Amino acid sequence: MVVVDAATTLNQFISFITSEFEELLAIYYGLNLAWDYGARKVECQSDSLDAVNLVLSNPSQRHMYASLIWDIKDLLARAWDVQLYHTLREGNACADFLANMGRNRITSS
Repeated sequence: MVVVDAATTLNQFISFITSEFEELLAIYYGLNLAWDYGARKVECQSDSLDAVNLVLSNPSQRHMYASLIWDIKDLLARAWDVQLYHTLREGNACADFLANMGRNRITSS
């Protein structure tokens, strides 16, 4: 199981990014990590409905995160089976717990 929490890794360096950007980065880095590990059947869940909708739609090229969204779309188009869908945070308590644990570990060190 791969759990990526972009907020944990980035907020220590950059304090002005949006949560939407963080969610998109988590999807991007999670998919990259899964590909690099050789996973070819992947279920990607996000508790950000906005991020999922942006990736599954065709956003304007003028969207502030268009480049990142299209990079995710390029990943999804590779030769693998990826399912991307929205899940409620409450329904994904294990991943939320691990993300919070990682965040607390970074901020306390």
